[in-house]
Amino acid sequence: MVKRMILALALLVATARTVHADEDPLLLQLEQNGRALRLQGIATTMAGFGMLAGTTILWLRGDDCVGPPVSSCSGAKWLLLSLGLPTTGFGVTMWWLGEHDLNRAAKLRARALVSPYVARTRDGMTAGVGLTF
Repeated sequence: MVKRMILALALLVATARTVHADEDPLLLQLEQNGRALRLQGIATTMAGFGMLAGTTILWLRGDDCVGPPVSSCSGAKWLLLSLGLPTTGFGVTMWWLGEHDLNRAAKLRARALVSPYVARTRDGMTAGVGLTF
């Protein structure tokens, strides 16, 4: 009687559907959000660097802008600088958060997986739990 109950429990555990790391919806969502944040961070950082490069070019040119009416570029310099610094900082932060999410997902994917098994032996069956590292 006890052997039958143990065998029935082993078969129930062995046939239960286990969620693999590739199918885990929370893990997939974490990876998707991490990739999106990283891509947005890279694009925002590049835009910020572009603004800072424009500021550098204007600073190196001096105070005179090229064009028919010669005017001061002081306002453009400060505008590009005041927009470029926070944009670059925000982009780097988003990039870092995306990388952090992807690293967390990789660690969760690599954690030990527990899976039940049932195997035939010469004199019957055996059941247990397998650990994958």
